[in-house]
Amino acid sequence: MLFRNFRQFFTVFEKISRTPSVAVQVRSLSTIRMKYLNQQEAINVDEELFNEYKFSVDQLMELAGLSCAHAINDCYGATVEKRKVLVCCGPGNNGGDGLVAARHLVLMNYEPYVYYPKRTEKVLFVNLQHQCESMGIAVSQECPSLDAVNREFGLVVDALFGFSFKPPVREAFAPIMGVLEKTTVPIVSIDIPSGW
Repeated sequence: MLFRNFRQFFTVFEKISRTPSVAVQVRSLSTIRMKYLNQQEAINVDEELFNEYKFSVDQLMELAGLSCAHAINDCYGATVEKRKVLVCCGPGNNGGDGLVAARHLVLMNYEPYVYYPKRTEKVLFVNLQHQCESMGIAVSQECPSLDAVNREFGLVVDALFGFSFKPPVREAFAPIMGVLEKTTVPIVSIDIPSGW
């Protein structure tokens, strides 16, 4: 279902989130197909949230990261043998969503490890990184090898690039893109897959 505006989306989301059995039933119906927003529609939703509803970047990032952590736990919580999760973060808002998700995953008894190759000096992102590190989450600029990812992690969170990404991929991200293309570990992408 595509939504005409944020209010319609929020009303449906609020109803489903308060009744988990409805969400499970919706997922189990084979006739329902997943709907996607294209790039312009996603940009329009963001603009509406900022301009009409006066959400801040911090608020939206917190909501996105929390929602992703809950979705991961709902979908993979009982099936992930290895609780260690690789969270790959880019320099933009998608990466911020990943940092927030990592923080919430700790509270759900996962062991996130953040790969953050190209950091920014923006205060919001510096604070998010600090929050992760204060919770004991390792944050590294060193790309894990394919073997290490397959051996050590039960899940990968792709928070590298969001819907506003425009190619080509920057050199700093080439190594992790190669790993994501070849890994056998399930990947959960925030917004959209980052080209792997």
